[in-house]
Amino acid sequence: MKYLKIVLLFIGVYAITLPLYFSIAQLYNESIIKTSTYLTCFKYNLHVKQVDVNGSTVMFVLENDDVIKDFYGDRINFEFDLELNGKSIFFNTPLTLALLFSIVFTFKRKFSIQIRAIVIGMFSLIALHVTTFLVMNMAVFASIITQTSGLASNYLNDYYLPYDFLQHLATFLNSYAVYFEPFLIGLLTYVTLLSKNNK
Repeated sequence: MKYLKIVLLFIGVYAITLPLYFSIAQLYNESIIKTSTYLTCFKYNLHVKQVDVNGSTVMFVLENDDVIKDFYGDRINFEFDLELNGKSIFFNTPLTLALLFSIVFTFKRKFSIQIRAIVIGMFSLIALHVTTFLVMNMAVFASIITQTSGLASNYLNDYYLPYDFLQHLATFLNSYAVYFEPFLIGLLTYVTLLSKNNK
């Protein structure tokens, strides 16, 4: 009977979470992708020249921020496109949020402790998403160095971007980590509520 209540609670929470998430999904998608891209550009001295949004895809035009001069002392710039799609990263987010809230409401804890567990879980979820796109951005930059030639390649070559490692890490995050996202956040929430300080 206890487990039936937990299952019914999860179904009820999921039924509420799903439409609420879809109402802000576009905003969340853009915010995460833009945040991670601007952070990556700041790290590698790049400037976001243009941003276009088409559904779950966000397209950037990036250019060099540091001054590059030709033989005559005139400034020259390079540009390259970066396209990121959040559909494969965020598809499990409603399920993750439903599981997070269900676990919190299953435990009889003080309201302040429940809020704390929710905040920790949601912050961890956002951090996972931002980290995924940060790695994906760096993998693209590394591929520019190894697979192209020209100003962009020479410019980014000043930074340490291990191509093989970033490609494998991006593949892991994009192909595996997002599938385990509900389990990871759910386990973190469960451990948080079980800790001695939260009893």
